[in-house]
Amino acid sequence: HEASLRLSRPPGTVRMEIHDDGVGFDPREHSDGLGAAGMAARAERLGGSFRIESAPGRGTVVTAILPAGAVAGSDVDTRA
Repeated sequence: HEASLRLSRPPGTVRMEIHDDGVGFDPREHSDGLGAAGMAARAERLGGSFRIESAPGRGTVVTAILPAGAVAGSDVDTRA
């Protein structure tokens, strides 16, 4: 029913979290797709991290953390 997006700038990083209150899923049973693996690989290549946390009946949380310099030149303002 609801989803939220939070962008924050801890020192030296940009953090994005997406939370939803959906039906959730077991990530171990849905790991054969390339979407999440591709996002994780791109985040790691930029020196960051990507994580999906979910469980049946509990919604999903997607978190990406990137070094602030990795998003320089993008639409994200990384200035203090």
